[in-house]
Amino acid sequence: MRIAFVTGNYPAPSRPSVGTFVQQFVWAMARQGHECDVINPISLFERRYGALPPWFAAESAGGGPDVRVHRRSYLSFSSRNLGWTHTGRWTQRTFTAAAKRAVAGLPARPDLIYGHFLYPAGYAALRLGTALGRPTVIGVGESFACPDPEGPGECQPWTLEAFGVRRARRHYARRGYFLANSTPNGEMLVNLLGISSGRIRVEPNGVDLGLMHPRDRADMRAKHSIRPNGFLVAFVGSGEARKGLQRLLAAINGLPDVYCLAIGRGTEGMVSPRILRSGPVPHGIVPELLACADVFALPTTAEGSCTAIIEAM
Repeated sequence: MRIAFVTGNYPAPSRPSVGTFVQQFVWAMARQGHECDVINPISLFERRYGALPPWFAAESAGGGPDVRVHRRSYLSFSSRNLGWTHTGRWTQRTFTAAAKRAVAGLPARPDLIYGHFLYPAGYAALRLGTALGRPTVIGVGESFACPDPEGPGECQPWTLEAFGVRRARRHYARRGYFLANSTPNGEMLVNLLGISSGRIRVEPNGVDLGLMHPRDRADMRAKHSIRPNGFLVAFVGSGEARKGLQRLLAAINGLPDVYCLAIGRGTEGMVSPRILRSGPVPHGIVPELLACADVFALPTTAEGSCTAIIEAM
């Protein structure tokens, strides 16, 4: 089968750790023998991280056929509520237009369109599938944003912010199939968006066991120049408050000879004498750093199906 994966999160030379969970999913499908094209629209504002990636690149899926990555640039309007409108709706239009341009350049029409997250990629994939007359699957793994428990409103996926529940129900009322990575996400699709259960399949995230396997702790500490003694806690996640790195540092503060490896985008901004190493690393280095640690900790407050936890297990 020829599959086109639409995603706003995918590794690029300037940001190799962004969207590795999507990349691993695509590679796994490629190793099953499917022809995989990644449609990854790039915001013009990504220039702040370095040069924009090329419009086309081929990458090895590790034992499978090459994965082809197609990028077109678009103008992002961010995602801000202005009261009278939400700029995320403008971004959706430009993102979808860039995805359409990339798909138009494919050498053959895909058999299936996949979009990762409800917005912007999922809705863009749905529009593409409708235009091409091809089935669409939307991967739903979003964490939930919850309002003040003392106030009105209910928890909902953060990607619904720009459109709201009512518009999302219209967008997905009769079209698309859904791959939810947790039971709560599957229930959200039914209860919040009114999607029939027959269009939903629940499958937790998986990992590549060829990459994620135990390694000798002493060897890995020596390889990465980490002190051989001392109790080491591994944290893998972004530096945003939801993931809980600050809570972890507070928990180990004052404990004798306990230190932390903070692995992930945004963690390099955390300053603490307890952090031995921080910042993003290539995905292939993650299991080596996990092997250096005595324990893994991710005090997150909201997840769908957390790949980092499954990889650490």
